[in-house]
Amino acid sequence: LEVHRGREPEDLGFTFDALRNQMVWRMDGWARNNRAQLRYDRFWVRLSRYMVTQMELLGTETIQGDDPAQETPVWPSDHFGVLMTLALAEENCPRKTGEHTCSAS
Repeated sequence: LEVHRGREPEDLGFTFDALRNQMVWRMDGWARNNRAQLRYDRFWVRLSRYMVTQMELLGTETIQGDDPAQETPVWPSDHFGVLMTLALAEENCPRKTGEHTCSAS
């Protein structure tokens, strides 16, 4: 199971997104010309004792740079990070229940 797709199929979860990350738009001509939106970063899991409780993209907002007079936004990276949170699965956890996805293997 590719975790992000299994949990939120309507959200494509782009981790490299020239339309959202203006640093990529400004500095990467290929990405800008192709309006690149890609998923380079992902988790593949096969779990029996744990369940995925949350997936989150990190670094999707600009941060304060070294020079406050600089008006150009500073992005932490050209890729967004991916954070996956796991919890111990209950003994009889079905494959999907509410907010949680478990995998019996």
